[in-house]
Amino acid sequence: TWTYTPGSNFNGTDVFTVTISDGQGGISTATVNVGVTAVNDAPTLGSASVALLEADLASAVSTQSGSLNTLDIDSATVTTRLALPTAALTSSGAAVTWSLSSDGHTLLGTADSSEVLRATIDNQGNYTVTLSKPIDHAVDQGQNLASFNIGISATDGIATTLGSLTVRITDDTPEANAAVHSLRIRTDTINVNDLDAGFIGDTYQNYSYFEVRRTDADSHDTFVDRLRWGDPVSNSLKSGYDLVDNVGFTSSTGTVITEGTAFKLGDFTHSNYAIYGGSSTLSYTDVTIRMDVTINGVSTPVAFSVRLNHTETPNSADAVASRDIITLPAQTVSVQIAGQSYTVSLLGFQDKSGNIVNTIYTDEGTNNNTFGIYAQVSSVQTPVQTSGELLNQAGADGAYLSEVIIDGTRYGYNPTSGITVTSGTDHGNFSAADQTLTVQTGLGGVFVIDMDDGNYTYTASTNVTSSASDVLAYTVRDVDGDTASATVVVNVAPPTTVTLSNTGIPYQGNADPENIFGSSGNDTIYGDGGSDHISGNGGNDTVHGGQGSDLLGGGAGSDVFAWSFNDQGTPGDAYHDVITDFNTASRLAGGDVLDLRDLLQGELHLGTNSGNLGNFLQFENVGGNTLLHISSTGAYNSGYAATKDDQTITLQGVDLSNNNTLSNSQIIQNLLAGGKLITD
Repeated sequence: TWTYTPGSNFNGTDVFTVTISDGQGGISTATVNVGVTAVNDAPTLGSASVALLEADLASAVSTQSGSLNTLDIDSATVTTRLALPTAALTSSGAAVTWSLSSDGHTLLGTADSSEVLRATIDNQGNYTVTLSKPIDHAVDQGQNLASFNIGISATDGIATTLGSLTVRITDDTPEANAAVHSLRIRTDTINVNDLDAGFIGDTYQNYSYFEVRRTDADSHDTFVDRLRWGDPVSNSLKSGYDLVDNVGFTSSTGTVITEGTAFKLGDFTHSNYAIYGGSSTLSYTDVTIRMDVTINGVSTPVAFSVRLNHTETPNSADAVASRDIITLPAQTVSVQIAGQSYTVSLLGFQDKSGNIVNTIYTDEGTNNNTFGIYAQVSSVQTPVQTSGELLNQAGADGAYLSEVIIDGTRYGYNPTSGITVTSGTDHGNFSAADQTLTVQTGLGGVFVIDMDDGNYTYTASTNVTSSASDVLAYTVRDVDGDTASATVVVNVAPPTTVTLSNTGIPYQGNADPENIFGSSGNDTIYGDGGSDHISGNGGNDTVHGGQGSDLLGGGAGSDVFAWSFNDQGTPGDAYHDVITDFNTASRLAGGDVLDLRDLLQGELHLGTNSGNLGNFLQFENVGGNTLLHISSTGAYNSGYAATKDDQTITLQGVDLSNNNTLSNSQIIQNLLAGGKLITD
């Protein structure tokens, strides 16, 4: 009796020899043939998993590939297919719907008609899984995993093997971007002085010389400050106007004001008493206001002339209807200091509620109708700003700012409902159109924050007088509820003030605005970038303002004001420097000098002859000041145009044109002859 067991996976004929012995030397041998019939084996199918990262979706897609090594020892033909997943997934709240190609090689998951995930496989088991959009994960659990299985089958037509491909998707989280900014703010020193104001050109209905009185009621000007008119009904109480100047501004020293803040020029009073019909009644009068506005040491005269319209109403038992109506229009004057534009505005009256208005109503039968007249000086300058992004990484789920905190006030945000102030005082303004929150800080700065994408800008106040900081704390949240928090700090400071000692060592400034004061000796000062204020003080100084629009003063001594190559702006966008104390005496007599040899490129002249310097320099008399227009490349060769200016220099209080009697060429020759202009 014998038993035969074939080897694993063997089929065919196995042959072996059998020998029998009787133990006495007798043997017998036979050959045995065993036929083994083939039995079909199922294909082999490996297992695998893929790890996809939603963080990859920020730049592209998340993809992984591999192989399940599908084999069939019996057959060269194996068909491999994917199966529809049973897991319920969503993407941005929308259900993921699965579809399978007819050959089973491509599985597609979509949500709201957009592809979320694609899986492919071939008959050899080579697979690729691609994530195109995020799926929803458990709320507020950070970078957690979501996983599901994709079924796989491999068949040789007789037997089938089942397997699965595990897909693991790692949630991403938003990243908040902390930042620190530092800004230097050029704060203007503004003084108002030598104020004069009064009435001119008063005009009446039924004018009578005997009923109208004009009086100069103060001692510092010759304007009429008091008007009286009409035939009074009782007690000689005429109707009239009084204008009392603010004594804080009438002297030559004046008073310092704050840029952008209204200040009172004076008090206007209407004595509104009953007068007989047919007597003199005011129709209007012009109000003239003159003053000097001194900005950063440079004084500019400013004048307003506006018509004050008077409407006399009939008196009745209705006190409100009986009020007279007076209108003072607003007016604005523009001035330029060191290339910087400012507006000086006559704003109007301040009413009883503290509001600035242009029309007031005055009660009958009283002289208790007093209203302040207000003005304001404002800088028209490129704002000092910084900007950035609060969302360093929004993530594939999408993120927004769920909360910002400024000056202790919490502003909560939801993309659907907008802004809600959850604590503190609301200083913000929300625009639903572009989802931006604008907040003015206690420091006077302004944050503008896009609550959708996290972009922000900060504009500094121009009235910062000491170092301070504005802080923006915030939280970002994505669709899954994952959060991150950070802060943005903006350090704001006025220009650095530097006072030099008499060392003889040149001072090198930096790119920020500075206030630089020289010593009593001979100083060499380089302002470098920024809008600098430089005063050489005593000694024979050399002053380089550098780039930017600078305010320059040499002080005592014979000083050289120098410009280097690249100190200029660009054509049509020139830098504007002002020299406040340019001494017009010759250099030998101790006068000051303009050194332009390194600024101008290609200039030629011989001795005191102007040569081609007219192609580079154009002088203009502006209100008794000399404005020097410069084209560093000589672009005036085809004629002067302001669009060719890349640098201007104002000589404050100096008229090199001798009241417009000298030509441009003559001015250049005079400067060369006096040693006051250095060029190549």
